[in-house]
Formats: sequence, C-alpha cells, structure tokens
Amino acid sequence: MILPNTTLKATNKFLSYQDTLLLIIFIITLPFNFLFFLPIIIIIIIFIIIRLDYKNYSFTYNDKNIEIKQGIISKSQKTIPYNTIQNININSGLLMRMFKIQKVEIWTSSPSQIQIFQNGQQGYQTEHRPDGKIYLENEDAETLKSYIISHK
Repeated sequence: MILPNTTLKATNKFLSYQDTLLLIIFIITLPFNFLFFLPIIIIIIIFIIIRLDYKNYSFTYNDKNIEIKQGIISKSQKTIPYNTIQNININSGLLMRMFKIQKVEIWTSSPSQIQIFQNGQQGYQTEHRPDGKIYLENEDAETLKSYIISHK
C-alpha cells in the first residue's frame, strides 16, 4: 500500500542494473567514440605545430647578407652572404596561388645543399636542397629577389 506524500525510491538492483548496462554500452562504443574524435585531435595538433612553426620562423636581410632563423624544438640560424648566392627560384603551387603566396628558394655553391645517401642495390643517390626557403606574398617575393640580385 502506498501512502500519499511518500517518496518512492528504486531498488538497488535496478540502479546497479542500469549502471552496468550503461557501462557495457560505453565500453562497446568506446572505439567508435575514439575514432570519431581522432581526426579532430589530429587536426588540432597539426594546427598547433603549424602555428608554432610560423611563430618561430623569421628572416632579416641587409646590404651584405640574409639571415634565416627557424625551428620549434631545435633552433637553427643560417646566414647567407649575397656574394655566395648563385640562383634564386620562385615557385608556387596551386594552393599557394590561391593564397597569393610564393616560395623563394636561395641556392648557393655550398656542399651542404647536396645530401648523399645509399639507395639499396642501385648505389648512391644525391638530393639537392636549397640553402634557404622563404614563403612570402607575391609582391614581397619579387621585391626580395630583385633586392638580392641588385646587392650581389
């Protein structure tokens, strides 16, 4: 018999059954929840790395040389005198053109540009890398190139 103004509580069996059922459902769907959030976590990590790389990259140029500073964990500083520069390439891909950005590659006669590595049975291969890479807006890239050429 239930009396008026009486609060009824569920039995402990019912609560433990619900809790157990919710726990089982959570454990079963955990891999799917993780797979749902994994791309979001990866995008956030990539965004943070790009932002840190942007904040830790700078270059300065004067009448004699250009100095490039970069690096998040291991910092590097490279000074390239204008009289050692042999070529300046300006490249832009499809995505870079959409954002009106160009990559300025500075080539010198430095042996550090050439990296030699063994490629299995085929012997040794070389890979050429520019001494400096700078990403600039279109007008700034052309201005920097003409400034370097005029001060060689």
